[in-house]
Amino acid sequence: MECSVSNVEICNFAYTGQFDKLKQSILSDKSLASKTDQDRRTALHWACSAGHTDIVEFLLDVGAEVNLQDDVSLDQGRIPLRLVTPLHIAASAGREDIVRALISKGAQLNSVNQNGCTPLHYAASKDRYEIALMLLENGADPNATDRLESTPLHRASAKGNYRLIQLLLRQSASTNIQDSQGNTPLHLACDEERVEAAKLLVEHGASIYIENKEEKTPLQLAKGGLGALLRRIVEVGTMEDQRHDNSNLETDSAEDFSLIKSRLESFRGSSLVQRVPAERLARAGFYLVGPSDRVRCFSCQKTVENWSREDRPVERHKEVSPVCQFLSCIYGTRPHQLIDASLANNSAYNEEAVVDESIYPVAPHMKSEKSRLQTFSSWPSAVPVRPQDLAQAGLYYLGQNDQVQCFCCGGILANWDAGDSAWGEHNKHFPSCFFILGHDVGNIPLQGSGEEEKRVVPPAGAGAGVHMGTFEERLRSFANVQHPVNTERLARAGFYSKGTDAVLCFSCNGGLKGWRPEEDPWEEHARHYPGCRFLLTEKGQEFVNSIQLR
Repeated sequence: MECSVSNVEICNFAYTGQFDKLKQSILSDKSLASKTDQDRRTALHWACSAGHTDIVEFLLDVGAEVNLQDDVSLDQGRIPLRLVTPLHIAASAGREDIVRALISKGAQLNSVNQNGCTPLHYAASKDRYEIALMLLENGADPNATDRLESTPLHRASAKGNYRLIQLLLRQSASTNIQDSQGNTPLHLACDEERVEAAKLLVEHGASIYIENKEEKTPLQLAKGGLGALLRRIVEVGTMEDQRHDNSNLETDSAEDFSLIKSRLESFRGSSLVQRVPAERLARAGFYLVGPSDRVRCFSCQKTVENWSREDRPVERHKEVSPVCQFLSCIYGTRPHQLIDASLANNSAYNEEAVVDESIYPVAPHMKSEKSRLQTFSSWPSAVPVRPQDLAQAGLYYLGQNDQVQCFCCGGILANWDAGDSAWGEHNKHFPSCFFILGHDVGNIPLQGSGEEEKRVVPPAGAGAGVHMGTFEERLRSFANVQHPVNTERLARAGFYSKGTDAVLCFSCNGGLKGWRPEEDPWEEHARHYPGCRFLLTEKGQEFVNSIQLR
């Protein structure tokens, strides 16, 4: 015998693919098709495991029990996983043809094993898209919970299996079921840094505010800028929902497709919505024009057609029109270069309606003029525009060349020339910015503050302390200094000593003095120099935002 996985010969034939021997044996004694081994597994279990479709089909034709659950023993140190059916095995192993054959013979789709898992749990966890689709189309429960109260959506979200998540959501999987630890699928996606999965879940109603048993929300588990992104998606959805009930925003024209309600109405009765939800198409700026499934953006007027179930409207929109002003406003898709104003002027849409759908400010941590001004500590002295004027015009320094960005609309400006005005250029290139238009977007003008006494202003023209780029170098700078704050903590936060208790950041060149023993270096760094690239890389935008909003 070439391989022995069982104490029953017919099971070994099934596992090793010896079809002729298996067939001859069973035709001589049909009871062998249902004979169980030491683990209560039949030849069907083993054929499913090894992927021998021909043997599986033969066994099913001769009446092998399709729903028999095994009872794996503890012998030889194996981990037991009892009550596994052939369908569990085939789904987990990715045997599409075998899954199809088992379903055709009446396999129970929602049978659970010892851990409470259905075959769909395994398909979702292992990214078996076609198998999951078969299971769901034949009646598998997308919200079945295992012994840990975890659903298939929990499994797919933790692994970041994007297409599986899409499929489960289309089949009415609930986004807010909590497992035994209180985690929703969104908790798991955020904790595992599955950015696209988290965005998709929130777009389909996952709550960013549910607490798990550790009293943590998905936002608190999100790393980097993911939390801010998810909050923005929620706010966009909320504002669009409010538009439906706000008659003041209605226009005289029933064909004003700058209104999401009009775009949604265009899809009424269309078969396209069976493949891609109308809400997602409308949120991406599209309305139906035909023929067939052809849609057009109300803003850039580009068209897209030939839609499939897996398509993401925003991504397809970006492909055909990467500089669409609507995408720039709503989804922050501006390219990292200046967008010429003529692009905006060519868009045939109700501009006032569009900006109502936008989320402002884009960078709430920069709503303070003081915070914006502090980002200019390493501003090139040769640039002919003053940092004070740029900060007053809503702009903060990005730390590269002479690039600045608006805290409100997110517009980026660069390549400043003599005679340029901060306000004038901002208004010229981003005329629909709420800050430029005079709306209340939370801007905090510069005022005198006792906190200014804490800042250390580096010498004019001084560059960042690149020679202090390592933790060890920064720590050595404190060797002869008695500092009220732990020097290791200061060095880890990017600071090096400038004598007494004054410190400078090696990256942004921002300086602080007048330290108190209880002060946290990272928090002070974020409070006074929120645009520092080292700070944002190490701590993330969410941390900076939380400090700025205190």
